[in-house]
Amino acid sequence: MPALRHFHRNPHDQMVTTKDEKIVVQTSGLHHNFFIETVMIDDHNAGFFSHKTLERRRLRTAADRPQEYHCINSLFIIVLTHREMDSCKIASKGNPSYVVLDSRDDSEDVMVSFHGKYHFHLVPNRSVPFPCGAAGLLICFFFFRLVSTSQAQSDSSIPTVLPVERITMENGISGNQIRKIHQDRLGFLWFVTNRGLTKFNGSDCIIYQNQWRNPDSLSNNQIMSLVEDENGIFWIGTEEGLNRFDSRKGIFRHYFHDPQNPAGISDNFVQSILKDRQGNLWIGMRNGGFNRMDPAQESFQQFRHDPNNPDSFPTGEIKCLAEDPTGNIWIGVLGNERLTRFDPKTHKVSHFGLQLPGENLPDVTSLLIESSGVIWYGTWDQGLYRYDPADGSYRNFRIQPSDPHSITSNIIHCLFMDEKKRLWIGTRGGGLCIFDPETERFHPVKMVWKTEPNHVVTTVLDIYQDTAGNMWFGSLDEGVYYYNSNQGQFQYFKNNPRDPASLYENLVYALSRDRDGAIWIGTDGGGLNRYDPKTGLFTHYKNNPSHLDSNSVVSLYEDRRGNLWVGSWLSRKGALSRFVRETQEFCLYPHEPTRSDGFHGEIVRAIREDHTGMIWIGTEGEGLNVLNPNTETFHHYKPQTPTQNGLSDKFIWCIHEDYSQTLWIGTNSGGLNRYDRAQDRFVVYLADPHNPNSLMNNTVYTIHEDCENALWLGTGRGLTRLSPDRTEFTHFTVEDGLADMVVKGILEDASGYLWISTENGNISRFDPQTCQFLNFDHSSGLQGREFTPNCCVKGLENELYFGGLDGLNCIWPGELTQNTYIPPIVFTAFHVMDKPYPIEPWVSTGKTKTLSYRENFLSFEFVALNYTQSHKNQYAYRLVPLEDNWNYSRHRRYARYTSLPPGEYTFQVKGSNNDGLWNEQGAAFHFVITPPFWATLQFRIFAIGLLVMFLAMGHYRRVRMMQMQHDQLKSEVEHALAEIKTLRGIVPICSYCKKIRDDQGYWEQLESYISEHSNAEFSHGICPECLKEHFPDFKDPIE
Repeated sequence: MPALRHFHRNPHDQMVTTKDEKIVVQTSGLHHNFFIETVMIDDHNAGFFSHKTLERRRLRTAADRPQEYHCINSLFIIVLTHREMDSCKIASKGNPSYVVLDSRDDSEDVMVSFHGKYHFHLVPNRSVPFPCGAAGLLICFFFFRLVSTSQAQSDSSIPTVLPVERITMENGISGNQIRKIHQDRLGFLWFVTNRGLTKFNGSDCIIYQNQWRNPDSLSNNQIMSLVEDENGIFWIGTEEGLNRFDSRKGIFRHYFHDPQNPAGISDNFVQSILKDRQGNLWIGMRNGGFNRMDPAQESFQQFRHDPNNPDSFPTGEIKCLAEDPTGNIWIGVLGNERLTRFDPKTHKVSHFGLQLPGENLPDVTSLLIESSGVIWYGTWDQGLYRYDPADGSYRNFRIQPSDPHSITSNIIHCLFMDEKKRLWIGTRGGGLCIFDPETERFHPVKMVWKTEPNHVVTTVLDIYQDTAGNMWFGSLDEGVYYYNSNQGQFQYFKNNPRDPASLYENLVYALSRDRDGAIWIGTDGGGLNRYDPKTGLFTHYKNNPSHLDSNSVVSLYEDRRGNLWVGSWLSRKGALSRFVRETQEFCLYPHEPTRSDGFHGEIVRAIREDHTGMIWIGTEGEGLNVLNPNTETFHHYKPQTPTQNGLSDKFIWCIHEDYSQTLWIGTNSGGLNRYDRAQDRFVVYLADPHNPNSLMNNTVYTIHEDCENALWLGTGRGLTRLSPDRTEFTHFTVEDGLADMVVKGILEDASGYLWISTENGNISRFDPQTCQFLNFDHSSGLQGREFTPNCCVKGLENELYFGGLDGLNCIWPGELTQNTYIPPIVFTAFHVMDKPYPIEPWVSTGKTKTLSYRENFLSFEFVALNYTQSHKNQYAYRLVPLEDNWNYSRHRRYARYTSLPPGEYTFQVKGSNNDGLWNEQGAAFHFVITPPFWATLQFRIFAIGLLVMFLAMGHYRRVRMMQMQHDQLKSEVEHALAEIKTLRGIVPICSYCKKIRDDQGYWEQLESYISEHSNAEFSHGICPECLKEHFPDFKDPIE
């Protein structure tokens, strides 16, 4: 029974009937999405219902935050939920009758209960008892409605538009014709082009091309096929031979056809290559011929066509190869040949294929074999075929102009099957289409350039999904396209000249939500726009006698009476107006500067109603106006009289009334103002660079009060939090992770995250609990230019709207998916003394590289191989043991070290993906810088020993020399003394005074001379003769 089959695949679908009531939907778990469809039963016959869909609305809810939906008629309400929901409760305010479908994942039976009255178990492939009465009719209607709903859900999951980005030769790839895309074991992407091979890491490209003077380069730039074996070796088929490429060494080895070598390759034009599960390479040639290569032995086995054997190999060009689950090789051939199956064990060749009347056999351009053995093959000009070997059945799918769900082209280039068993088909002329096996319908997918939405991709040569889930597409002459799974997360509204129901003008200045959930949009030049989230349509209100006085709307606000207040500029009659819903007309308030109770202002920047019903209007240049709606009179606050009210600036950006009914005013250059009602004055908070507990900047663009009653201020220098007791300021800047220093808008989602729009066109999501920022830019679908001040509003279904200079963004916080892919971290370059140096095989093997002491100036380049918004990848590195802490370089992918001393080092690097999920293991490179020979331990020991030896020898020599000198001196002294004891020779003596002349010619006393030249000593006395002669008086006494 089809209804049961579809029903069982959606076990959490639920239905409610009600009459003019509100239903409450609540789930357990995280955020969940619902589609509520309101239908009217038109007629029924024999249990078959026809119905009319009146409304299809998306309802979102979160755990413990029930959402209400108002049912306006006596209608059936079908609530379609997601399979991953834990549980869902649907109740009503009132007492309507309703049906709850209860399902349990651990049971194959599904129970339907009518609240104690009827109970039925629905089991696939078994009949269902049918109750009589209204309840039976209701279940019957539900079953048949569920069939179409299940089909619609299956189809709705298929994208209709893919906004793709491009990588072209201008970005560094070798050619714009992308024939094949491959991701290697490390995570690098490789693009096979008509001008060589390109290696891509998300940021940079390395090109490999033929260099006629380099025998180790690629043999030919026209590459037709590429495979990677289990050792990381690439096998590349070109127009001129087979190439074996070792990417770690960058060396190509060539295999060319040699007619004299039967064990060689059979032809030079290699069209297709397949690596089977045994590690063998199967090679198809352009000019016929089929080869098996054993990579280990580097030997070839040739298989050729035998004209005498109808079951031999085909003669045409072997375009594609595939291996089925049993190990057979299937061969797709161009040239009126059948699909061929080859058994590698028995070498048996079998031919298959459906030839339609009046047509040749199809030229097979692509092959895809499912795990069940079902074979899909695309053809040139005969569409898509499905062949089931189990029963021998064929199906042919071709373009049918009258059927929007037929295949988009009969020329098929490539096939790809995703995890949901949906078949992606790349065509020529028809772009991309997806076949849904559940509905057996083809869905055209419009691939458009993100930079040029009107440009549609019409030819797809290859389809590839990387390990993170991103889709890559090869084009005929426009480079490679890629679709990031996390891009386009934000809804983007802008003017479409071809759609009169689109946004009228892209420059959005103001946003407001009315009580019905409609979003009112103020534009510069496009007047006032009303967006209905239910229908997705825009209504325009432009300058005319009954509508606006100006098409430049810069502020909006709906009061408690349902009046929409509009502030504008460039107005001829009045910058303030009130929109009357009943008459769809605008009541203008002209600028009356001479009236004390009139409105003062030519540009209205902010409008807010306080708890008393007063309307506060902030202007640019005229301060504050306060309107009493009952008397239609205005009161004014201006900075010209600070002693009376203390308003600090006449340029007002925003007005907010907090939980305590206190008014806060953000100004352009006067800081933050708090209105004291009791004393009718303003307290001013200004920035003080010497006081960290002050305002950070005197420009306050926006004020938001969170669920804990703290005030968040968007200023000209970052985000500021004012505590709930209004005593403490806390600041967050770019250094803390904020996307930009100028904050223009702040909104809070249902989970308590703050969403912050900035001047540079980015949005930050801030977690107040962890103080962590997650930033989004244009690649996530943002309008891409500056967001305008205080231009943000929250919708009825918790969606967030932000306006900017190039349109409007809508964010569904509960639908955002985080990129959970942890990227591998790899080294891309290593430089020693500013010269490139090979880093393999040391990184892959973990071995230690040895460098000399002269090679102590090092630089490393690295990359996280995450291709989803790769410009947001972040990095951190350190050199152990020189550094204990990580150096967080944000998006910088290199590190440099100079004058490293000798020692053992480990350079460690880690990285994150675009959403800040880190690969903590990272990558490491071990190296040793050897010291000079004179700084080694061995040399030092040797030098010390040699020094000791030299010192000992020196000491011994000195002692010996001293001994010898002593002996010689002693001998000389003894000899000299011996000579001096006896005076020899002629001694010149004076005849009169008896002085003796020495060798230098000086005359000395006799005793002095003898004392110096002998050992004699003198004692003086007087001889008798001298006594008689010189002392005659003493002569007699002595005698």
